[in-house]
Amino acid sequence: MRLLSILLAAALTAVAQTGQGTIVGTVTDSTGAILPGVQIRMADKDTGFSYTPATNDQGLYRQPYLNPGTYEVTFESQGFKKLVRTAIAVRSTETVRVDAVLEVGQVVESIEVGAQATLLETETSSTGHLVSGVQLSKLPSPQMKVESMLWYVPGVTSQGGFGHAAGGRSRAFSMTTDGVSALTPGTGVIGTGRNMSTVEHNMEEVKVITTVLPAEYGHSGGGVMSIVFKSGTNKLHGLAEERYMARHF
Repeated sequence: MRLLSILLAAALTAVAQTGQGTIVGTVTDSTGAILPGVQIRMADKDTGFSYTPATNDQGLYRQPYLNPGTYEVTFESQGFKKLVRTAIAVRSTETVRVDAVLEVGQVVESIEVGAQATLLETETSSTGHLVSGVQLSKLPSPQMKVESMLWYVPGVTSQGGFGHAAGGRSRAFSMTTDGVSALTPGTGVIGTGRNMSTVEHNMEEVKVITTVLPAEYGHSGGGVMSIVFKSGTNKLHGLAEERYMARHF
């Protein structure tokens, strides 16, 4: 029974430490009255995946476990015009608020609103730094290893260990890859072998959280690096590279 409890706890930890994002919001009418039961569709334009939450009795909705990317969010309710919010950017470990105000009309009528990029996440108190895959591929780094990205993150120093975030201990720094802990069992420190040797071309984005860690990162007290790998898209693409390093280097 004890072994089963440990396995279940480990599974819950792996699920909780996700590197995905979340969209939340409130849906009201033009008078400010809440609208329960509004059907919502969130579509990732690159992969074609969609999610279909609905507002609750308080007019609130929440959709976690969204892969980083750009989404189109559609709101539909009987007696109201369909509202489409485009270009909603979802980033790793962040929560994006998308509120909606529906106007009275027929469902066949629609209103399209383009979103503007948010400069500051206000839904959580965590602070950190995000680097996209495009930026990773252009930044200079030794052997193109992702750990060198820490050199560009404000508040993180790499002297005396893997990294110190906001003055925390190096051994307290943690890392996850697609929501799975990369800590070495038994020692509780980051495994710097295959986990950190992944080349940057494989990364969708990397988020380093430096202060006020969310509860799902309970095994860290000095910062978290959350790595999200690229997922498939509707377009054919690939990458090839060759490396050479002389022995005397």
